[in-house]
Amino acid sequence: MPRKGPLSLIAPLGAVQQRPDPPKNLPPEEAEVWRRMVGAMRPGWCNGATEDLIRSYCFYAVQAADYRERVRAMDSSEKGYATLLSRLGEIVRHINVLSTRLRIAPSSTRTRQAHDPAANVVRPWEDDASRRLRCPMLN
Repeated sequence: MPRKGPLSLIAPLGAVQQRPDPPKNLPPEEAEVWRRMVGAMRPGWCNGATEDLIRSYCFYAVQAADYRERVRAMDSSEKGYATLLSRLGEIVRHINVLSTRLRIAPSSTRTRQAHDPAANVVRPWEDDASRRLRCPMLN
């Protein structure tokens, strides 16, 4: 069998990268979450290594929707309300971790410099040469 070099990994121009369909054994609600999530990502984003994470994400997303409906249907003074609310919080934390691992949360794809304007400021003591270029009075 011939060895494959790094150039063999590049998809030829015109090749269409597909978004994977949900697994056959996924319940319909989770399959819908799968389609929405994978459909929102660029083609080729999903691979075999992320399938289990996506399945878990879909499971927790459906669970969160169920718990939200149950919490909304209850009065805050009812017995069990605090327990349901606590479980919903746990589920949301799982979703947060999974979305970060899958890099679907905006915070997982940005650097500090991208969303913090103060991070791009050049301080006078860090780079004296660039400061002189920007300030004509110092030249």
